[in-house]
Amino acid sequence: MSTAHTRYQLVIGLDRSEHADGVLQHALDQAVRHEHPTLHVATVVGSATEETRAGQTIVEMTRRNLEDAIPAERRADWTVLLHVLRGNPEEEIAELAAEVHADLIVVGHFGLHHSRGAGIADRLLSLADCPVLVVGPPRDTTASDRQCPACVAVREDTDGEEWFCKRHHGEWSGHLVIHGGPADRGGALL
Repeated sequence: MSTAHTRYQLVIGLDRSEHADGVLQHALDQAVRHEHPTLHVATVVGSATEETRAGQTIVEMTRRNLEDAIPAERRADWTVLLHVLRGNPEEEIAELAAEVHADLIVVGHFGLHHSRGAGIADRLLSLADCPVLVVGPPRDTTASDRQCPACVAVREDTDGEEWFCKRHHGEWSGHLVIHGGPADRGGALL
């Protein structure tokens, strides 16, 4: 029996570093390609004392990036779940992705969890049961060198009010529903 789902499940691992916004923006670029995405925005902490602060950080970061990148009317059928997990980042992210039957995981290859030798992204690649998009550090190139030229033109023409061309935006609409939290891998943070 098939366990197919109709919503595109995207797990986004954020380390709360200065590069986390870039990881989230890459994830949103993937999400807009699907009509009914569910975004599981996750961060991993080492102790219970870090959970509240980490949760607040990813709530603010997620809201800001969604509001800046995706017009509210385009998000009507989006669901965003926030998860503050405790443990080893690569194991927790891989486990969350398996639990939600993720179609894709997006993580960074830098920041708070990047260490000498094999980083979290490298170890996650061997643990994940789905494709993993690893976002590297920013390059010294213009946005038009790395992104869809039509999307770059839309951002310039609308002074940042819209981020994506019709091809990547789709003709559907959306809104933001935020859930998630440290207690049960999905409890309310707000």
